Amino acid sequence: MKKLNVVVSCVAVLGLAAITGCQTMGGGAAQEEADAALAQSQAETAAVQAELDAARADADTKAQAAQSIPGSTLTQAGTLLFKAEGQSVAVAGDGALGVAKARLAAETIAKANLLEILKGALVTSSVSIGDMMFESQLVTSTVSGWLGGVVLETGSSANEQSRLPNAEPVDQMITAKATLELSAEAWENLKNYVE
Repeated sequence: MKKLNVVVSCVAVLGLAAITGCQTMGGGAAQEEADAALAQSQAETAAVQAELDAARADADTKAQAAQSIPGSTLTQAGTLLFKAEGQSVAVAGDGALGVAKARLAAETIAKANLLEILKGALVTSSVSIGDMMFESQLVTSTVSGWLGGVVLETGSSANEQSRLPNAEPVDQMITAKATLELSAEAWENLKNYVE
């Protein structure tokens, strides 16, 4: 009767051959082969674990960086998303020209607010006191710069006209939302140009 080399109780885990407690009958070649396969699978498992640990560390670093940048949100793609909003009122009596002016004003305010989030603003203040009493205070905020790649969305609070007879026109609130998406590298470059 021939002796057969039989390997039993072998388990594959996640596509990697992780051999646990293989027993053989006859011949030492099967045992050596099993030991070599076990060593190889352990090395592959360690390499995969190291890659996973590095990816987790990178994701944690990006999340911490996004949290430390005021006004930003970290996207699924690993980019930084900045959002700002601006509003203006279109007076009903001004017609279509009034709506166009209000839309332009809302978009300009949204972009200025976005630029203020990215770069900051210069704030000046003066207080007037007369006869040892507060008279007035003037505060001015100034922001200047260049913005490229901004996405604008503009909407209105009153898109429908009234169907009632002799209804008076209603003022519209125009809202503009400005968003800018930057990579972490682009943000680092932009920080060098902040005034």
